[in-house]
Amino acid sequence: MATLLDLRTRFYNRFDSGQAGYVGTDEANSLINEGARHLHNWVVSEAEYYIWKETTLPLITDQSDYALPADFQKLLKLFAPQVASAIGPTPRWRPMERLMPEEYRGQNYGVDIGQVPHRARAYMMMGQTLRVFPVPKTNPGNLLMWYVPQYVDLVADTDVSELSNDPGWDEFIVNQAVIAARIKEESDITPLQARQTQIMQMIQQSMINRDMGKHSHIVDVEALPCSDIW
Repeated sequence: MATLLDLRTRFYNRFDSGQAGYVGTDEANSLINEGARHLHNWVVSEAEYYIWKETTLPLITDQSDYALPADFQKLLKLFAPQVASAIGPTPRWRPMERLMPEEYRGQNYGVDIGQVPHRARAYMMMGQTLRVFPVPKTNPGNLLMWYVPQYVDLVADTDVSELSNDPGWDEFIVNQAVIAARIKEESDITPLQARQTQIMQMIQQSMINRDMGKHSHIVDVEALPCSDIW
């Protein structure tokens, strides 16, 4: 994986005016991080779980609102323990459903569904708050959260980019930084834009489906047994 020093060296090599001091080290680092943030957001929107973290969220009796992780950017999936397997060290997880604003009927939504009342069943996200329905009661347990973390800037020369796993990712970041620098310089960016389009097409083709053994597929939730839903 590329370090900040690696990316900056490639930036200066591609941006001819860089060695003359037109773009200093701090500005070069800023442009590289800016390009990496663009890639991060694009990959998050287009790719299949390339960037993700997993955490558990302890539920608290009679509390419905919880702060999202400090580095939270986007929720991928939220799970609650199965009713039949809620007791024990290794729960069997079930996906929670997202509640839309039009469905909101108060914090006891879903309390009359299933055999165990007040078991976490649905959620809403508002700002940096996760609201769980219904309000959890005795021994509510934990939720399992899969989410996309925010991009973390590279600061030290030895910092490693997490966005350099596949061919073309490093070049996208460097090209994006050079394009920004040349816009400042008011020089021609047409060749770089053409190259960047080629790189993006290559990256997108590799992101379409990471698992060549089994393509992503639609799951009919309505066809699952009730025990697998609630």
